[in-house]
Amino acid sequence: MSGHLSRQELIEAARAKTLKQNRHLESCAECQVAVRMLGLFPVQGLPPLPDAPPILVERAAGLAETATILDNIKTVMLRLTFDSWGEPRLVGVRDQSAVSDRRCRFEAENIRLDVRAERGARQWAFVAQVTGPQLRPSQVILVAGRQEVQADSSGLFHWTSTRPPDAVKIRFDELIIVTPRLSWKSP
Repeated sequence: MSGHLSRQELIEAARAKTLKQNRHLESCAECQVAVRMLGLFPVQGLPPLPDAPPILVERAAGLAETATILDNIKTVMLRLTFDSWGEPRLVGVRDQSAVSDRRCRFEAENIRLDVRAERGARQWAFVAQVTGPQLRPSQVILVAGRQEVQADSSGLFHWTSTRPPDAVKIRFDELIIVTPRLSWKSP
C-alpha cells in the first residue's frame, strides 16, 4: 500500500467518522472503502471474543459426526431391483411356474427384502427375508396388508392371503421401510 494511509491512520479516520481530514482520503477510493469498512466493523481495540462454553463446543463437534441416512429418516422407500414377472421369458420355455410364482427383491441403503409368492388354488403363500447390518429378524415386524408377521427361528417371514398385498412394510424400532406398490396381474 505505497502512498496509501497506514492501518492505524485508517482506523483513526474510521473512529473520527470523517473523510475530509486527510487530502489522500478525499481522492483515494480504495482508502475510502477501507475506512467505511472499519467504521462498520470496528474491531481494533475491542477485547477478544470469549471462548465458547465446553458443552457448546461438544455439541458443535457432534454435528460433524458422520451419520447414515437411516439415522435421520424415519421412513425409507425400497426400490424394486428384481422382479421375475418383469423378466422376459426364454423362447421355447413353456413352464407355467413363472405365471403362478413370483420372486421380487427390494433394496435401499444396506437393507434387502426378498419375497417369494406362490399362487395356490384359493390363496397366495408368501415367504420373505429381510437382511441388513442393523436389522435382526427377531426385532422386525413385517406388515402385509392387515397382517403383522414375525420372523420364524430361521429369520423367514411366512404368511398366506387370499389376495396379495399392494405393498409390504417393515417396522424396526422407529424406522418404517416401505416397498413400492406392486401389480399382481399375471404377466
